[in-house]
Amino acid sequence: MSSKDLNLVQDSTPQQKKNSLKNIQPKKLIKIVQSSKIKKYVEIALSIFQDESCFTSENVIVIFSGKGPAINKTITIVEIIKRKLNGSLHQYTQIGRNFLAQDEGEDDDNEMILDHENQKEQDRSRDNLPEPVITIYLCSKMIPHLEETLGYQLPTTT
Repeated sequence: MSSKDLNLVQDSTPQQKKNSLKNIQPKKLIKIVQSSKIKKYVEIALSIFQDESCFTSENVIVIFSGKGPAINKTITIVEIIKRKLNGSLHQYTQIGRNFLAQDEGEDDDNEMILDHENQKEQDRSRDNLPEPVITIYLCSKMIPHLEETLGYQLPTTT
């Protein structure tokens, strides 16, 4: 990151901080889903970090996002990647909640409904349930403004 970028990051509002991250190149977003294989995600992320762009002065950022039951898998993938790259990455972690919107017309034919009134009440309560979300930024270089707002883990080797 150039000194111009550092000045922008240090003296900025939250919206400017968010926009400044968009300007850091290259970065990739990997959305983790429960049904996919860990090995595939690890291979993709390792190929990004081991690409020639990693050896330039650019900061390489890979963002992992998992929600609900995929949170454990997201953490596992990140830890495997950090171990395979000898602990040389900076990690920023954000946890939060998304509110689920129930998809209309999505019925599970295999589910047996014994009490229709009870099922309607469950459907209404499911409409506004918050879903846990984790977002992990793995970076080849430090990003100071993320450290201010997100959890930060230093590389084990610098």
